Amino acid sequence: MASYGVSGIPTKFVVDQNGKIRFKSVGYSGSPEALVDEMTAMIELAKEQP
Repeated sequence: MASYGVSGIPTKFVVDQNGKIRFKSVGYSGSPEALVDEMTAMIELAKEQP
């Protein structure tokens, strides 16, 4: 966990097809729907970036 810089639980990562960490988010928003929205937005942004 130290090699990824995890400082809290949960820590969520979006990793691209090259294994590069594109987004990192620490904590929980309090609702499953907000979590899905957050992760979906990060994944979509990662798809758009070269």
